[in-house]
Amino acid sequence: YQRTTLNPLNQIASQTLEPSTVLRFLDNLSKVIQHTGKYLDTFGWSSFIEICSIMINNNSEKTFDLVKLILNDYNVFLTPYNIIPNLSLLGTFALYENDSNICFSAIELFSSCANLTENFQKKKIELTQYQKEVLEECNSTDKSKEIFFNEIWKHIFFKLTNINLDERSEVKKSGINVFTDIFISKIDNISFENRIFIINEIFIKMFRTNSNKYIECVKNKKEKTEEKK
Repeated sequence: YQRTTLNPLNQIASQTLEPSTVLRFLDNLSKVIQHTGKYLDTFGWSSFIEICSIMINNNSEKTFDLVKLILNDYNVFLTPYNIIPNLSLLGTFALYENDSNICFSAIELFSSCANLTENFQKKKIELTQYQKEVLEECNSTDKSKEIFFNEIWKHIFFKLTNINLDERSEVKKSGINVFTDIFISKIDNISFENRIFIINEIFIKMFRTNSNKYIECVKNKKEKTEEKK
């Protein structure tokens, strides 16, 4: 029902809009969330997150305000299935080139997603009956639920690792710090096998990339110094 109701908003977002229309549209989206956020289900939030992913190309700053609104004020109304799409949005904003403040804010919101994942995993957030049915339908056994949440943890760390590609040292440093903080503080929620995977396949690869970049940078500086001599 919510997917059908919100479909016109998706259609509007997919059109070519004038800048003034974009601003009015995003302002109205914010009002819709504020009035209906606590009633939205998995499909309702999926629609809004999809709209945000489209509107990034129209007005990144105002779209990020919407993402912050969702993750700061309405995160308790999200469902486990809305976390990964939000992480994908944050990954895009973390690499935003025109405003470093947006990058830093997006990186910090990864911690909010980590807290949300932990709360769902430990059942600290009371799901509605419908949400429980959806979760049970997609993850019929305890093992499948463990796999489901482990995939979310992997996604968190993969997205934070991508920030390592940014050439801005302060942005990169912020991503590494949040990566480390989340891993240390949430390690009890991550299965042993997944911890090994994150360390070997994500963290160590990031470390090697940084080391190679540092070595290359030192080499280039040395060559330039020798050329001047």
